[in-house]
Amino acid sequence: MIGIAPEIATEETLKAPEYFGQYGDLTKVVVNTNNVYNATRGGPSYSAYLTFSHPRESAIAILVIIN
Repeated sequence: MIGIAPEIATEETLKAPEYFGQYGDLTKVVVNTNNVYNATRGGPSYSAYLTFSHPRESAIAILVIIN
């Protein structure tokens, strides 16, 4: 996922029920703060790799994000 605001770019926050934790059990979250996206337009953002325990949970999260 790309476009994560710096304020929520932590493993604990992304796993929270208010964010991606609502879609299922996250077994691994890796936040990449080494590459900054949109630094000149709209403010900085980061990327993260999210691993859910079941493929169906991943699919649900993807569908919610793209719609």
